[in-house]
Amino acid sequence: MGGNLIIQVGGVEVGQGKSLDEQIQIDDQKAKMQKEIEKLEKQARNEKQPNKKFQLAQHVKELKRQVENLQ
Repeated sequence: MGGNLIIQVGGVEVGQGKSLDEQIQIDDQKAKMQKEIEKLEKQARNEKQPNKKFQLAQHVKELKRQVENLQ
């Protein structure tokens, strides 16, 4: 019952076959990765060197793929 209250109040969606703790951990990891993506995108926009800009864009793409795979 306590877990359901946390889910309702906190707006946490628990994935199939996962416990509340596991889902909270996954959500935290997604949030950290999203922050990293935003930081790298900003860095890429400000980068002057094409090779460095390309590397940053590739890293962003990889992080986005990882976020999608976290379910």
